[in-house]
Amino acid sequence: DRYSRLVDIMGYEVDVRPEGVMLLVQNKDIPGVIGKVGHILGDAGVNIGEYLLSRTKKGEAAYSIVKVDGKLSEDVFDTLNQLEEILSIKQLEV
Repeated sequence: DRYSRLVDIMGYEVDVRPEGVMLLVQNKDIPGVIGKVGHILGDAGVNIGEYLLSRTKKGEAAYSIVKVDGKLSEDVFDTLNQLEEILSIKQLEV
């Protein structure tokens, strides 16, 4: 698609169409992170449009762009930020 862009974010390559509400997440590259994030968002009634993941080496940090259908409340954002697997998280609306 002509609107997709291969973006280099902090050394991680992600093919993304920058639009809407996106969560920029740096996390530990361990099993269960996607499930925990999805569970928290699902419990809050937040729909995930896309979950894009990139990593440089297995077992090191990974970087995700999670596109959601609406802006997260402060409580939901804080719950995600408190996960020990999450190294950093930002919410961006384009």
